[in-house]
Amino acid sequence: MEAEAGKIEIQDYCKHTKLFALCDRVMTAAAQRKKTADVTSLTQAALFIAKRESTRMEDFFSKLTPRYPQFAEPLKECANFFKESTIFLNLRGMNGGTASLDVHYALDDASQCETALANAKASIPEVTTHIQKWKNLFEIAYSGVMALETAAGY
Repeated sequence: MEAEAGKIEIQDYCKHTKLFALCDRVMTAAAQRKKTADVTSLTQAALFIAKRESTRMEDFFSKLTPRYPQFAEPLKECANFFKESTIFLNLRGMNGGTASLDVHYALDDASQCETALANAKASIPEVTTHIQKWKNLFEIAYSGVMALETAAGY
């Protein structure tokens, strides 16, 4: 019965995203690890996953710089943008109803990275794949933040 209730909560959580199947998989695994499935715990888990991926992205861009010296500047900018994004992936703004805005700043950092790369005409195939993976994980976390704000009446 508890697992069923948790599953329902995960479905409710994931209904706020276009990536329902991915969200369901990621959040079911997170709920099993945390042994809980309430929306706040799931959102915190999703934010942790997105934050961890941001750190990986920072490392990814740092490692690309020596391989693509002609794009060193935008790659370093991207590493910095993803490093910065980690500070926004939290629920600190929940009490004031600004959590979704705060978390959304992380997506702005990813967009700034894409713009920096586009302006430099940097065409690095694996970058698109990595950024899309990050965006997918971000969307799952953002979905939870939106669900929490909706439940809180913001």
